Amino acid sequence: MYRVKMTQALDFVKVRDGQIDYWHDDDTKGEWGEGCAEGRKRAGDLVGFMQNQNDPSLLNRVGKAIVGSGKYGAVETGFFQEIGNNLI
Repeated sequence: MYRVKMTQALDFVKVRDGQIDYWHDDDTKGEWGEGCAEGRKRAGDLVGFMQNQNDPSLLNRVGKAIVGSGKYGAVETGFFQEIGNNLI
């Protein structure tokens, strides 16, 4: 049930081959600003979901998936910027 809730609430979390992909890369192409905006949206959605579910460990799983992807672009930059904004 939690998996279903998570994939419904967070459009960047997908189930693939029975495993949860915590940082689904949809190969969004576009301007740097658009990517950063997408990352900020993902972060806001994640923070809201973590608060609603009282599950701070989800940030660790998403961070691990980002590192594991080997990619760090505009979406990831916007994501971590917004996480930082929520901390201060």
